[in-house]
Amino acid sequence: MTEIRFCTPIGKYWFLSPLSAFPITMSVDGKDYTFPSVEHYYQAMKFYASDERFTTIINLKNPDDARLLTKTPEYKINRRADFDKNKFAIMEAGLRARYAQNPEACEMLKSTGNAILIKSCPTCYKCGFGEGSGENRIGKTLMQIRQELFLDSFTDDRDQKLLENDKYTFSILRRIIGNNPELLLTDHRQMIICYTCAPYPVWIWTHDDLSEAEMENVYQIVKDNSLLDGNHRFNLKYELAEYFIKRAEEDSPKLSIITNMFAYDCLNPIKPKNIAKGQLHRCEMKDLEELVKFLDMFHQEIGIDQKNQAGYRIDAEDNISSGNMFFWQDENGNNVASCKYAPIDDTASINLVFTMPEHRRRHYAENLVYQVTMEAKRNGYIPMLYTDADYIASNACYEKIGYTLRGKLCTIG
Repeated sequence: MTEIRFCTPIGKYWFLSPLSAFPITMSVDGKDYTFPSVEHYYQAMKFYASDERFTTIINLKNPDDARLLTKTPEYKINRRADFDKNKFAIMEAGLRARYAQNPEACEMLKSTGNAILIKSCPTCYKCGFGEGSGENRIGKTLMQIRQELFLDSFTDDRDQKLLENDKYTFSILRRIIGNNPELLLTDHRQMIICYTCAPYPVWIWTHDDLSEAEMENVYQIVKDNSLLDGNHRFNLKYELAEYFIKRAEEDSPKLSIITNMFAYDCLNPIKPKNIAKGQLHRCEMKDLEELVKFLDMFHQEIGIDQKNQAGYRIDAEDNISSGNMFFWQDENGNNVASCKYAPIDDTASINLVFTMPEHRRRHYAENLVYQVTMEAKRNGYIPMLYTDADYIASNACYEKIGYTLRGKLCTIG
């Protein structure tokens, strides 16, 4: 990964420095002021707007003169008591204003591409890199702003090509990005964030081998969109999940793995050795109330995506209308298990696999999933499904009828 190091407003990357001459207008104590640079704003905010020192700093031509002036005894002793507590927020606000108010600065920042930005001033240990041991807060903030500048709220062929490399692990994301989600953010290069609505999880796709700086950018975007509030779950790759969990230890609330997931496909279905009694039944509207019951019990058992009865009834109607919702009927005509497939481009996601507790261990689900898998294949789709990696018996059942493990991801919350 390319690194770009900057410090003062000179050289090829002068425009990254807070001292660079991009004016910003900020509201301070209810009044708008124009500052010649972010550095002017940062240094002036060490004082109240009513203090003449505030105005003196604004009127200085050289931003470095402003920095040096605030280090003199007279200025140091009169600093606002709350400045140190707020200084990082002040710097970030100034940097964000620079790009919000100066289109030329935006294009310059975007021209740095995916490079890691490092404020390499040797004596700056918090905002900069400080002899290699600093926190590089300004560099990280600039990378986050850069990421946001590239973000769109629509997807196109570029995103579909990205997801093609993870077509099984992120097949659901491929489907929901086209269904008017509540939140959709993509840079069309290395990140897609999609949230349909409650009670469903947030899907986060990222390319493999993200740098720590790139993972921090994703974390901050998720945080800035109020998704790290304890009310959302996230489906994502393990490396990013581990970073989110570690990073959230510094914030609140904490995160942990809820579910480990496997993604399977089935190119060559294998007929079950244990043939269950009964037959496949395509759900009809007369089955509506029973399907509502199945959906309710299914979601209660897995403990996620739970809704009220009205919500399940809407889902049941949609599932029946699709023509892809099935029951397994035993030899007495009782509906004992459920399964559905949902087309996603050239794949079909097998889901809602559930057997009523009193009818388990009779191979109903195995035979039902096989029959629905065959139905999907006859209609030209590649069957695939997600499973809980910890459900060893269920996964073994899927593997027996021809499902092959293709990818792994997890749910955190």
